Amino acid sequence: MIFKSENVIYFRIIFGNSQNIYFYQDNDDIFISNQLKNILSKKKQRWSLNRQAVNEFLDKGYIPSKKTLVNNIYKLPSKKYIEMDLKKQKARIKSDSNLKKIRKINVDKKNYNQTLMEICKSCEKEFDDNVAMTISSGFDTNYLLYSLHNISNKKIEAFCIGGKVGRNEIADAKKICSQYNNVDFYSKLVDENSLCKYPEIIWALEGAIYESGVFLQYELAKMINEHNIDNIILGECADQVLHYELYYKKIALLKKVKYNIYRNIIMKFKGIVCKPYRDIYNMASYKVIKKNGIMMNYFGIDPLYPYLRKKFIENARNIVKKGDIQKLYHKEVINYYLPESITRILKKIGGATELKTLFIGNIKLDDIKNICKRSEYYREKKFNDEFYEIDYFMKLLYIEIFRKIFMQGNIDKYVENRFLNYDLTYFFPELKKKIDGEFYK
Repeated sequence: MIFKSENVIYFRIIFGNSQNIYFYQDNDDIFISNQLKNILSKKKQRWSLNRQAVNEFLDKGYIPSKKTLVNNIYKLPSKKYIEMDLKKQKARIKSDSNLKKIRKINVDKKNYNQTLMEICKSCEKEFDDNVAMTISSGFDTNYLLYSLHNISNKKIEAFCIGGKVGRNEIADAKKICSQYNNVDFYSKLVDENSLCKYPEIIWALEGAIYESGVFLQYELAKMINEHNIDNIILGECADQVLHYELYYKKIALLKKVKYNIYRNIIMKFKGIVCKPYRDIYNMASYKVIKKNGIMMNYFGIDPLYPYLRKKFIENARNIVKKGDIQKLYHKEVINYYLPESITRILKKIGGATELKTLFIGNIKLDDIKNICKRSEYYREKKFNDEFYEIDYFMKLLYIEIFRKIFMQGNIDKYVENRFLNYDLTYFFPELKKKIDGEFYK
């Protein structure tokens, strides 16, 4: 979109937007869009990767600043908003401090539960017919399901996804949903075929985020779209909102400094690369919301986040104690209100889809490594975690695919075809292997 007149101030919610907001200034024109590809396709010029941003992306899986993977195109960072003076053709990023404005209130089980019920009622009004939500075997989504069941007579469509190999919570989620008379349960497994969809996943995410769960989110959003769902209630970000480091900033900063000192020492003297520090606010804003929001929007679905509503965050701020990373009060309330037949099944299975489920087919991890080692961004490293090593190669592959899609002038072709037939082997023909006289597709 190109703005030509009047003043505009662009605000966003406490944890940022579910999509990135990109902007680019070219002489007297300001381009702003929630899709990077819109700007790249409107401005026909030679674009290049931002090397500093790429290195940060390879470390964290996201870029916690205004930078993007593309030189001279910027995004609205978290804790910021855009003020644009369009008479002077200038855009400025300004700081926001919504988290500092959280009220101090007394919270007990009754009003904690009542707040979530009211939030769920507000979300339920977004649905004309059936209510749709994602479900797992964990506490957070099942608290939402229980609340929705109590405040609404509508049919609830619950969607769950898991991995063909490794951890899987579909069975337990199905058991829980079967205890409600108004819930229809749908599920799907992520398998080796999801790996070949990586180019489309990157086309949708546009360099905003990588983490192992993007394959899960792609298949989940696709399944929900196939059921003609326009809105979906998600249980994401409860972990971050109910984590004490979000509110006790000095303690969080001290832990971050200590971890980074340890990380640098291990890297310098042993040559071992550790995962970056998991900043709680950034986890919510740059990873969780973006991963879900961008993918859902790609399939035409509007995500609703009950645990990110201001009233719930106010409650969370007033019940979370120093050192609490287990959501103790939250679980206490859930165990108090939900029936025992459900609470005895509840369990958290973090990262229910493991990356190894992608490599049970004809494309193996070594094939991906061979491609990545040709990248100009590849650096030989030793990792303290084998899963982080796999992540590293998947991020390198992400960058190489991003370059082929967005940097080589083919954007219009992909827009027109919506990525039909553009799988991983299209971008890397060497991954095709002869099987029974036919190429793997």
